[in-house]
Amino acid sequence: MSSRHVYLGNGFEIHFSFVSGVLRAQVEGPHDSFDVSIAYWKAIVQERLRLDATRILVVENLADSTHADVTLSMADELLKLDLAGCRVAFVDRGVDNRSVQELIAMRARDQGIIATVFGDEGQAINWLRHGID
Repeated sequence: MSSRHVYLGNGFEIHFSFVSGVLRAQVEGPHDSFDVSIAYWKAIVQERLRLDATRILVVENLADSTHADVTLSMADELLKLDLAGCRVAFVDRGVDNRSVQELIAMRARDQGIIATVFGDEGQAINWLRHGID
């Protein structure tokens, strides 16, 4: 099964595709914020549930990043979303918040979400398809 569509959010858009069992969500927009991040993650979870996807690739291409303290404050909200049992690869080509993103990924494992942060989409796809936890 293969499908593609675009979700238009408030201040962002998500280009979704579902190919070979991997839900890919490419997030585009002019800036990141607490509200933008929570909204796009909620949209991704809705799509995940619709497709019954358990392998998720999120590629964030937002022009401006949030500060580390804002990213960390989002963790509690993100970890409440229905991602338990999923394998989530998050790709952010920027390195500004990498350590905070990795901390959130470690906390996600406590919630049953196998998550890892990448700077390269190819590595993320390989991990989703073949990686060992």
